Amino acid sequence: MPAFRMFNKTAGTGQGEYLDNGYIGGFCMDLSEYVAHDSLTYDVIMPQDGPRPTSFLGESMGQAKADYISELWGRFYDPAWSAGGSYTYQQNKNAEAFAAAVWEIIYEDLPTSSSAWDVTVDSTGGSRGFKATNLDYQKANAWLGALDGTGPIADLRALSYVGAQDFIVEIPEPSSIAIFAVSGLCFLIRKNRTSPDASGLKI
Repeated sequence: MPAFRMFNKTAGTGQGEYLDNGYIGGFCMDLSEYVAHDSLTYDVIMPQDGPRPTSFLGESMGQAKADYISELWGRFYDPAWSAGGSYTYQQNKNAEAFAAAVWEIIYEDLPTSSSAWDVTVDSTGGSRGFKATNLDYQKANAWLGALDGTGPIADLRALSYVGAQDFIVEIPEPSSIAIFAVSGLCFLIRKNRTSPDASGLKI
């Protein structure tokens, strides 16, 4: 499953008209649906209101988790990921770690301290929760542990479409925009709701 995708925005309504047409990089926030390969019109919503549908989480992620992701993005997002073209091995590894950190925040219960997050451990009871291996989990955990509310905060929105994966992007205003999903960084991380797959991801 691609953790990071490049989108080609081709049209917009409302506040979407203020977002230049062209490529936007986004990280997956929705592990309950598959990525779309067609041109779709996404709703642009606040991250705390996603991912949609909320059936897997039971509710939207909420403000506290959205704040952690905004700081994660503000501190550690690499603009080179959205530059397009070829990517180095290290850029791919870093993007994998970033994606795992995003999923850890969304799908695990909030810990008492950010240092307690561990992407290799599913510490949430029941059918929810997340864990991943075969990636740079030390980096993902270090990034998560650094989140203390004092770092730079990114202004994020969620691209939401019920029936396809939702993505987090850095854009100025919420709107409804038509975007076309194109190939981006593709990682060896795949969805499996019940057991680890070959790449070690479990939700």
